[in-house]
Amino acid sequence: MLFVIASLGLAASVPMMLLHIFIIFIVERLVALVKIRQYWLRQTVFLILLCLPAVLLTTFHFWQAGSGQRFNTARVLMQYGGEEKVTAEKIAHKVQEATQKTPAARSRRVDAIIASPYFHLLVDFFTIKRFGFANLYIDLMGWSLLVLYLSCFGYGFYHQQGGMVLLGIWGALTTVQASTGFLQFSSYQREGWSLLVATCCLSGLLAGIVYRRIRQYRVMQVAVLLSMVALAWWTFRHPPGHSALQSSAESLLIETVRSVGENQAVLQQECSRKESRPVCELSGLFSEELPLTIVTRHFVGWHNQGEIVANVLPLDSSVSVLTVDSTQGIAAPFSPDRQYLILLDQEKKVQPHEIVSAFAMVAPSQVEAVLRQQNKLYLANERILSYLLQLPKNEWLVQKKVLSKNLTAYAVIPHQQ
Repeated sequence: MLFVIASLGLAASVPMMLLHIFIIFIVERLVALVKIRQYWLRQTVFLILLCLPAVLLTTFHFWQAGSGQRFNTARVLMQYGGEEKVTAEKIAHKVQEATQKTPAARSRRVDAIIASPYFHLLVDFFTIKRFGFANLYIDLMGWSLLVLYLSCFGYGFYHQQGGMVLLGIWGALTTVQASTGFLQFSSYQREGWSLLVATCCLSGLLAGIVYRRIRQYRVMQVAVLLSMVALAWWTFRHPPGHSALQSSAESLLIETVRSVGENQAVLQQECSRKESRPVCELSGLFSEELPLTIVTRHFVGWHNQGEIVANVLPLDSSVSVLTVDSTQGIAAPFSPDRQYLILLDQEKKVQPHEIVSAFAMVAPSQVEAVLRQQNKLYLANERILSYLLQLPKNEWLVQKKVLSKNLTAYAVIPHQQ
């Protein structure tokens, strides 16, 4: 029951990790068929039944999404990939050679399948994207982990211990995935997290073996306890940090949107009671009678998926959101029946060397592509400002408020109100 609930949770939140678990189960069942054949069919059928609810839920969400969303998701998953294009072209060339003598209708269907983004997505999933982590020390760690996991698998296979076999398969597979990008999508390579979890399990197993040998020594017990305390203390002293890659004013932007998204009277009361905050510059500027629209640039460029403003607005907020593309600008004119809050953040170009992370070492080309895309999105601010300067002054009241050096707000209110 717990496995069914957990798999349903993965199906609803992180389907890629569910796919990862299915791959591990398939490999484990194939290995068990070779060596551990007792009750194999019964266990396999039982495992399939346990996985069936999650498969049905994933299929339901897939079909409910609609063709447009599925198409966009496929493009996003391989947005920064390039290796799959070469492989797909090779496959297409061989298929075209093999189907030269087939009827024209069938040949067109084959060409349509090859041109489909889903075909490229499938090729991308099975493409090897790199070899190693572009760092000698991390490569050595990866090879060492792979040897340990294969040893764990060999021990479990020889002694017919299913748990050891499963851990060995899990760790070896995630090590290969993290170091090569195999069985991952170009823009969604998250199996490093699975490798981290598998390594924690392996570390617990090895620590248990070592502790059984040293627990008779009091000094070693104290040393283990002090080590655990020191590691916990170091972890709390060095929490994970967040890189503000989406905006130079990310924190203030979130605070402003959340505050403005509430009732204006509530914002005025808070600003009158508390110490002055940057968002208090906007207090009392907007009418309670007119609906409010917050105008910002795109922050992620993925068809509004994952946009900051839409995600941080209160659920019961009546405020609408207008995100502006860097190529098109503001398509429709402002409505005289609405009031607008324009938020423009200061451009900050992030360089690849400023990102210190394992992924930056693993796939530097993808990091550079992401940063180039992020830097292009700032161009939308120029288009918004250009549109703002063209508004008729006799129809609109525009008030500029500098909330910080990285964030400027414009309150745009129709004059007739």
